[in-house]
Amino acid sequence: MPDNSKLFMQNLGFRSQAKRYNKNEQHLFQTLYYRDPGYYKFFRETLEASLPSKNTILKWRPLKILQTGLIRVVMAYLQHIHQSLTEEDRKVILCFDEMDGRRGLFYEEKQDRIIGFEFLTGKSNKLAKKILTLMIRGVNGKLGNIIIANYATTSGISGSELPLLIPYIIRALRDIKYEVIATTCDQSAVNRKAFSILKATPDEPYFFVDDYKVWALFDIPHLFKSARISFLERKMTSKNGNISGDLVKKAFYLHKDLATNCFSKLSNVHFEYDTFEKMRVDLAVQILSESVASSLEHLKNDQNTIKFVRTMNVLFDIMNAKTVNDSNENKRGVSASNIERLIEIYEYLGSIEVHIF
Repeated sequence: MPDNSKLFMQNLGFRSQAKRYNKNEQHLFQTLYYRDPGYYKFFRETLEASLPSKNTILKWRPLKILQTGLIRVVMAYLQHIHQSLTEEDRKVILCFDEMDGRRGLFYEEKQDRIIGFEFLTGKSNKLAKKILTLMIRGVNGKLGNIIIANYATTSGISGSELPLLIPYIIRALRDIKYEVIATTCDQSAVNRKAFSILKATPDEPYFFVDDYKVWALFDIPHLFKSARISFLERKMTSKNGNISGDLVKKAFYLHKDLATNCFSKLSNVHFEYDTFEKMRVDLAVQILSESVASSLEHLKNDQNTIKFVRTMNVLFDIMNAKTVNDSNENKRGVSASNIERLIEIYEYLGSIEVHIF
């Protein structure tokens, strides 16, 4: 029996109150958990296998030390290379996102210092838990993803602090000859409040920093995850009637065990997702896909639902395109060949109402 299989089988007995796991076991259980959290939960809770908890697994993640504030060495590098870049090359998008960090004090031997404190406008005596990371990416692809700043906070940056930080970063980049033409982030309440304070609206999705226009964008993967949640968990209506995610769910469960299952690309996890799976973009786009629309059409189901799923599939193809010269016009990105189609999609999606109960 392979070593990993032996380790796993040894832990299928009754759960002990406390156990130390060696490095091989830690690696195995981390792999199992990240591979499929649902099955891991089934083995641990239903079969009562002696497997480490989710919190224990997360504690095993390697400690990564981040520089806080603007990363001066990165800014110096960008300043050094700017003369070799054209003006178009120096047009960038500013991306930012907040994540959980490991709370606690740690000794960094190389710098002979204690780390783990909050750092926003300066270092404080509070322990940090959240990390806001800001990154730039060149619009034309000459500049890849470059992290330029990290900010550590106790409970997350607030909606009133973020709109002060964004212009500060944009000005710092402009000082070294880089122009931020857009920002992108997820749809968290903090980000929405920040855009509101910066006076970006759905009708005018941009704001100004010293008379320079900056477009305020929500990232496409997060929008598709939000669309999937609305589709499956809320009532949606278009001008022609209801759009029903429940229809897809019922059709899947009716056909999943048949030899002629036309929803073969879907599985239970597409509908019975936990917090971890809720964040998976692939699960969202597989539900809002052409194969699902075609399956519903084959079953002669509701045309309103079919139109919504098919429209979202086309929109994803456009937004996920890597070239403007693809033989499929829906995979040419935002280009002159599909502007009319994008306007049509914009007007259609704008007419849909989402009812929250």
